[in-house]
Amino acid sequence: MSDRYQRLLLGLATAHLTLVMLGAAHVDLSRFGPLGRGLAAYSALSGADSIYGFFASEVIDQLEANFELVDRSGNRTTTSLLTGTNREADLLINNITLALDPEDPELRRKVSASLAGKLLAQHPEAVEVVLRVDRIETVSMEEYRSGSRPERTTVYTARFKHEAQ
Repeated sequence: MSDRYQRLLLGLATAHLTLVMLGAAHVDLSRFGPLGRGLAAYSALSGADSIYGFFASEVIDQLEANFELVDRSGNRTTTSLLTGTNREADLLINNITLALDPEDPELRRKVSASLAGKLLAQHPEAVEVVLRVDRIETVSMEEYRSGSRPERTTVYTARFKHEAQ
């Protein structure tokens, strides 16, 4: 590898890490004109704009959606939309799951029906999909050290049947 190429890669890595640090510091790059908006777009696409507040006090409770598929014989299979193989796709699914929050019942019903329809299309043997959304209530690090653990509470359930039924 040539010296010039190595310097280019080092420069690109340094620029990316600088954007990661700016994202962690909550710096809004889009305020800095066209170049800032371009860097903000790159940061969003690459994940460099993540805030990395995993143990921050403002971490919100998480929602998790699980689906139970029922076939004509009554056999039940539980599934999730998360793949576990692609981090970006799972992050997108988690963001979609946030739309299942009970604060907007109309949006929740539309998203639920859309997800159920997708599962029915992927699993033609299924005649029914039962959606269960659980809220996973977070605890602070201090509470965790004291023995508290996140609690799971079901906040929404819905049943969808194949139209041919």
